[in-house]
Amino acid sequence: MGPRPRLPAEMEMNETAIDLADALRGLEVAVRELRQETARFQARLPARLERLDKSLTAAVAAIPAASCRRLTCPPDYTRQWEDWLARRRPNLDPRAIRYLCWEPSVAISPRFQDVLDHAEADLSARALHGLVHSCHARWCGDLAGGSIVRRIRGRLEAYRGKNRVIGKWRASSRYLLGPDAPGALGTRLVGERGKVEALCKDWGLDPGSPFVAAVVRDAAAMIRASGQAEPTRYLIDELLPWPGLGIEDFKAEVAATILHAAGEPSAGPREALKVFILREPRLGDPRLPRNRAKWHAVPENAQRRFVEWMSAADIRFFFDHVLPDGLDWHGRKAFWLQYVDGNALLSRPLLCESDRRRLMPELGKNEEAIGHFGRIRGQQGVSAFVLDFGSVVAIEFSKMGRCYFYDHATLVKLVGDVWADHPFAASELKHTRTCLDSVAHLHGWEDRMSDILAGHGVHRGRLSSPSPGLRAGESGMREPRDPRIDAIDPMAGQMRHFELTPGVSVQMVWVPPGKFWMGADRELDSMAYANERPRHEIEITQGFWLGAFPVTQGQWQGVVGLHPSSFKGANFPVESVSWENVRWFMTRVNSGGASTYRLPTEAEWEYACRAGTMTSYSFGKDSVVNDHAWYESNSRGATHPVGAKRPNAWGLYDMLGNVFEWVEDSYDEFAYSRHAPQNPINHSPDSRRVARGGCYHSGFVQLRVTHRLGVDQWTRFRDVGFRLVRSGA
Repeated sequence: MGPRPRLPAEMEMNETAIDLADALRGLEVAVRELRQETARFQARLPARLERLDKSLTAAVAAIPAASCRRLTCPPDYTRQWEDWLARRRPNLDPRAIRYLCWEPSVAISPRFQDVLDHAEADLSARALHGLVHSCHARWCGDLAGGSIVRRIRGRLEAYRGKNRVIGKWRASSRYLLGPDAPGALGTRLVGERGKVEALCKDWGLDPGSPFVAAVVRDAAAMIRASGQAEPTRYLIDELLPWPGLGIEDFKAEVAATILHAAGEPSAGPREALKVFILREPRLGDPRLPRNRAKWHAVPENAQRRFVEWMSAADIRFFFDHVLPDGLDWHGRKAFWLQYVDGNALLSRPLLCESDRRRLMPELGKNEEAIGHFGRIRGQQGVSAFVLDFGSVVAIEFSKMGRCYFYDHATLVKLVGDVWADHPFAASELKHTRTCLDSVAHLHGWEDRMSDILAGHGVHRGRLSSPSPGLRAGESGMREPRDPRIDAIDPMAGQMRHFELTPGVSVQMVWVPPGKFWMGADRELDSMAYANERPRHEIEITQGFWLGAFPVTQGQWQGVVGLHPSSFKGANFPVESVSWENVRWFMTRVNSGGASTYRLPTEAEWEYACRAGTMTSYSFGKDSVVNDHAWYESNSRGATHPVGAKRPNAWGLYDMLGNVFEWVEDSYDEFAYSRHAPQNPINHSPDSRRVARGGCYHSGFVQLRVTHRLGVDQWTRFRDVGFRLVRSGA
């Protein structure tokens, strides 16, 4: 063995400083504990101890985060590793082994772990620190669930030294290593509503590591699944701005939060998210030319939803504030709000100078939301409002009762880009000879304007006020609904939390009793299979509570203590569980109380999924499937956290896509021909059970409400999960 390579002087000082910082922090903790102990007896700390406390605080502050700093492995040691791999040297220097623990490409390799298995001396705290940091630096799903992480976790749990950081890690290794570690630490972060930076400092984590980014992502997914307004504000204020998220992760989280907020009944989180995005340099208003490239990696459905929010806000602002005295005599605001949803509307108020001065106090309340406003000149005291639907552009004015419609290309030739910064001439926007049509706001104007818009493929979407029974953000112009459903039960869609076991709760939605048409016929659905026929009327005589989301991996592990899923994440749907595994789960959750949890019957599942609709998809046409389901075209071949897509009309998420869902019934291709008219359930000797709803790799056919699949009840599949029914009050 050659002489040990000499470390640079700064490296030696680095290690000395880090060891010193560890010691100082240990003393600081000891003083804090002593302070707490003496406080119990209402005793004042001795003066010497007070001075020591102040000195230690100053000393620790002088070496910020030293014990959390990542060491750098000297090149001589990496060359030594390469020589050992090439069998050019018989063994590794012990000091090299300690530093190689901080080199991720080496530390997480099976060969290096074998070296550590045969090392003569126990690993030091610094080496263990390096191993954990190396794992976190290369964190990904395969590594988290693999043997390397299990071996390093075993080494950490075997540590018996006195280093306080490593001692804390050893006692709480589940927060740091393993497939559920980001979810566990994310749960703690959300529960404490703490700052990510403080969490990193408290746990000695590298803030820029992929592991911390995974913690933030899991925490964000957990908040979205909770459906509560207060944690959503925490998500917007603390988690989304975290600089450790890569740009792709950041945009994905923002998109998921937009789609989640779209289904929230409260407008508070939506407004907070809107302000955050408008102020965020990485995004901004997507309608402005300078920001369009920033939104390229954001899914189209999230972009569209955000633009709809902005357009709705513009409509309200213009007709509530810009119109003289805020008097919208003709009801134009209500009319245009109906066209916000689903029409890719780009809106822009153009304010005249007098209106701009008059509205300065109102404009100053939210400078970000008015950054896209333009200017108009040429007609004293008249402002304009541009509504660009792509195929046709409508222009309203504040002081005249006529709306002008233009072909988009014609308007561009006439005035140029309507998003330009220069003022527009009012006379150019009221060009009677060039416009497609103009409509005076006299009797029957709504029908006339609706016909013009419909002729260019623009149709009513959302109502200005959501209809009863629909969640905010849902379309008011729904596909055909069964009229018997809507007035059945005012509790329909009400959401409550129930405790499965101590510390594990489930969010459930009330599904009212009622009648519906189950199955499909070729005449109504050309894609219907034989096992979906005949279409027949069923009555569900008793209402029930149904899980708002599929059971998650966190809930499964909290109940049974095992983690069977192929795709990892506390708020991902549990999968790779057989129908028999689910029965075992039910036995566990039902062991301590009077309420009974079970699987839904096949009829209950389809009834709840439809939520009163009578079409092939519970959300209407297949053109909006991206908004409601994870499937082959948007899932990237994997499951996703529950609740990221829009719910159905009763507030049930992921009923279609993400994972198939087990139901209680045995599979029988011809079961529908033998169904009882009330509460049917099929029990047969067949070892197959029914799975419904499609999954992440399903196409349009499997996502249909009526699609049925027969699956062996003893087999575990990575695309099959389940949701719970709760019987009883």
